[in-house]
Amino acid sequence: MNNFVVTGTMNGFFSVFRGTVGTLSLLDKLEDPNIFVYWNQTLYNDKTGENAWEYYFEQIGIYKKQMNFVPHNILPREYSTRVEMNRLINKYIKVKQPIQDKVNTLVKKLGPKPLGVHIRMTDKNKCEEHGEPISGRPVALETYIKHINKYLNHNPNSKIYLATDDYNVLATIRDKYEEKVVFSECIRSEGKTSIHHDLLGNNRLKGEQVLVDCMTLSKCNHLIKGISNVALCAMFWNLDLTSENMNSIYNKDYREDFVCKL
Repeated sequence: MNNFVVTGTMNGFFSVFRGTVGTLSLLDKLEDPNIFVYWNQTLYNDKTGENAWEYYFEQIGIYKKQMNFVPHNILPREYSTRVEMNRLINKYIKVKQPIQDKVNTLVKKLGPKPLGVHIRMTDKNKCEEHGEPISGRPVALETYIKHINKYLNHNPNSKIYLATDDYNVLATIRDKYEEKVVFSECIRSEGKTSIHHDLLGNNRLKGEQVLVDCMTLSKCNHLIKGISNVALCAMFWNLDLTSENMNSIYNKDYREDFVCKL
């Protein structure tokens, strides 16, 4: 019986997405699998029992009475994983059109050779409490600015797409680069307060906003990033996207360097 259900978890959006797509890699090897994605218990459900996957993506298969439930599968940290994740995204993942339209509007504003900047702050500053090494903490904002300036020195007409969970970061970057900065209106936080775990608000909207950020980052020419599944999945979405990993350069945290060709 080739009928399978892939469920969600209580992790961040792109941690769940990464595990879901990784599981598709296993099921895709079977003959004519029927795959139903059921994110029934996630941080993003509006109501108990609703399928949060279907808020954001077209369903892959159909639900049947007898299904095999399969756990998440995270693919190994090697460059072939980036290629495989890209293949699976292109084959199985279709974003709902209203969300895709928002991405298209932002990309149009960016123009040629945009710089993507993903600055993950807030609860990432206490990442070791969630099982990460301390090297996963974000580097200083001034360090990001140094790398932004380097890119703009070589590409003075480029705009910046800024994705950040911290509204103080947004304010600083907007003040510095003014009309060059393009961003999506999002729920943001400050300090070490997690948007998804600690802030009240529209959970479904939180998922949509981080999806828009990731997809727009994937459309950029180059990406300045830290350790984060959001930026990592942007790299999966676009095999041509180059990047600089601030945690790798300054904190010697090489966990996500596998997405870069040697």
